Amino acid sequence: MSVDESVVPVESVRDRADRLADAFLERVRSRDEEGALDLVRRALAAGADHETLLLDVIATVQARVGLLWQANELSVAQEHAATHVSERAAGLVLDTA
Repeated sequence: MSVDESVVPVESVRDRADRLADAFLERVRSRDEEGALDLVRRALAAGADHETLLLDVIATVQARVGLLWQANELSVAQEHAATHVSERAAGLVLDTA
């Protein structure tokens, strides 16, 4: 049995969510609010599931932000700014639901 080389493995929903969460966190940490929100807009335009965006991307990033704050890698002000961006991103998702 040979493998058809034209078949490309499909990225799992979990892998896409993890990749998007990493990119969202990177933008949040670099204070790129518009870049973070643009990621969410593009994911929505591409048909991303609302629940996945809310739970596996935005909420996951907020949990990571909390851990970074706890480890003293983010200041209180940075944590508050990250929360603000996440709240705006959740609003984008909910506005399109």
